[in-house]
Parts: sequence; structure tokens; C-alpha cells
Amino acid sequence: MKKMIGRMATGCAVVLMAASTVFSADATLNMDVNSAYVCRGVTYNDGLVLQPSLDVLKGGFDVNIWGNLDIDDYDGILDSGEFSELDLTMTYSRSFDKLSLTGGVIGYVYSAGGGDKTTAELYGNASYALADKITLGLAVYYDVDEFKDTCYSMASLAYTQPVGDKLSVTAGAAAGYMARASKYGESGFNEYKLSLKASYALTDTLGLGANINYTDAIDDDVLVTDVNTFGGVSVSCKF
Repeated sequence: MKKMIGRMATGCAVVLMAASTVFSADATLNMDVNSAYVCRGVTYNDGLVLQPSLDVLKGGFDVNIWGNLDIDDYDGILDSGEFSELDLTMTYSRSFDKLSLTGGVIGYVYSAGGGDKTTAELYGNASYALADKITLGLAVYYDVDEFKDTCYSMASLAYTQPVGDKLSVTAGAAAGYMARASKYGESGFNEYKLSLKASYALTDTLGLGANINYTDAIDDDVLVTDVNTFGGVSVSCKF
């Protein structure tokens, strides 16, 4: 299954690159190396991971493929050197002055801990420019498949400061709320997250990035955290 995820990721990437050429769409390839894989406060790997992704954008539509390749094995739970997750996201975005709205669907394929699972979420996001450099956001993810009737929401606040023409630094704070069907556990405030990110434009098409994050549980009855501090570096290339 894990090798199949790798082949699926490669196949989807080839299709997206071909589509970007045929439809004259903008494409961005990203390669991230992170000290751990932590999502929504949950630790999926407490060691090194490689996370490639490809975005193809055209007229407000965005198709993204993202994968997680485990370099470390998380105390033998994962197989190092194998893909354990593949996400395919399709969204549409519109902007209205200071307000931006995005909606779409996310498909997930997991292969970790000896179990193979797929699921899908409906996704919506609203962001509002409170000031020139300050953005308030709210994202909502509603599962319609494997974890049906669970809904995760995250409120965020971000401050972005340009430093010269090529460097920008963003400080962010976010908090998540998990609403679960009773069979999946407790509902309540999930986690908070503090982040600091920097991006540097080497050229018009090539960029570098770095990030450091701290996360912890808000309610221990809802979430128990493993890794709290993590970060990484990234390279991006536009086509």
C-alpha cells in the first residue's frame, strides 16, 4: 500500500504538470523537510519527514497533491523511506476587497501502523485583512467518509512583515476545536499553535523558506500531545 501511495503521488504529479502546460496554468512545486509531522496537534511522526507538494492554479481553481515520506520510523510504528500519506485537494477561491473565501474537498489516503484508510473532507476557509499586515482566518473541515460527522475548525491570526524586497516574516497564532461523533471520543478545544515563518525569494521563480512551531493541547480530555516543538526548511519552484 505504501509503495502504491508513492506511485499514486507520482502519477498525480505527472497529470497535474501536464494539465498546467495544456491549460496554461500556474504551477508551484514545493519540497519541505521537517523535524516532525504534526497536524491538528496530533503527532504522526516524531522524526524527520520529507513532504513534497504540487499546486496547479487557474482562474481561482487550485488543485494540490501533497505527500508525506517518513525518513524516521516513529519507534518502529512506520516504515522509513516509505510514503504514509497522500492528500489530493481541489478548491475554488474568490476575493471581495478585504475578504477572501475558499471552498473545496480534500481526499486522504493513509497507510501507517499496519492499517490502510481513505477518507474525505469538505473544506471551507475565510480570511479577512484586519489591517495592512494582519489577517484573521477561520477554516472548517467536515469529514464525510471514514470519520463521518467529525468537524475540525481552526481560528488563526497572522502578522506578516516584509524585510526588504525579497524576505518576509510571518508570526502566527491559532487554536483548533474538534467536534466528534461520540464513538470517536470527546469534543472540545483541541490545540493551540504558535508559529514563525520566513520566506526568501532567490529569483522570480525560486524561493526558500523556514519555520518553527510550538503546539500543545488545550483540553487534555480531547487531545494528548506528543511532539510540541517542530520546524523545518523548504524550497519552492514556480513554473
